[in-house]
Amino acid sequence: SSHNGTVEVVVTATDEADNIVESTVVLTAKDNEAPVLVVEEDQDVVLDADCSITVPNLIDGSSAADNCVVTITQSPVAGTIVSSSHNGTVEVVVTATDEAENIDELTVVLTAKDNEAPVLIAEADQEVILDADCSITVPNLVDGSSATDNCMVTITQSPVVGTIVESSHNGTVDVIVTATDAANNKVESTVVLTAKDNEAPVLAAEADQEVILDADCSITVPNLV
Repeated sequence: SSHNGTVEVVVTATDEADNIVESTVVLTAKDNEAPVLVVEEDQDVVLDADCSITVPNLIDGSSAADNCVVTITQSPVAGTIVSSSHNGTVEVVVTATDEAENIDELTVVLTAKDNEAPVLIAEADQEVILDADCSITVPNLVDGSSATDNCMVTITQSPVVGTIVESSHNGTVDVIVTATDAANNKVESTVVLTAKDNEAPVLAAEADQEVILDADCSITVPNLV
């Protein structure tokens, strides 16, 4: 039978003269046994370009045992797109239901994973003027750089802005600009700073002076350095 299926039982009373009377008893089958559900394990799902995951089919990998007919469903359904973040979780409820609406439910946890590195465009190499101490001050290279990623991204630089580095004319300083997302996927670019000295010296020469003519009526230029 099945849940709510019926079976008719005819009950008959007969006497010695074969006089009979019959009555029908209707038996209605009832299923009070819940299914036993086995679902897929918790799993990682890769974030797409929009920082979302697509809920996979968790029905095909699940199974259910029941004394009668059983159906497996899931919520959210396969193909549902859910906005998330790296290590964000989405719970999918898998349900086994028989014809009597006896159920067994289990939850599969999907963990979103970001495996896409950012794309970084750093500032161009540039010249920096040497100060009075023959040093350069590292400029802000973050504001002029940009990065794209499927999720959140942060741009940093090393050495940090404001760092003072001793150098010389045409000396170079490498600044590493890094774009890092929440999953610690990163990309680096090097900006080369070239030190330039545009400050003329200040000279204090010796005073004008007299030099004695020699026997040949000539003078010898003294050391003025």
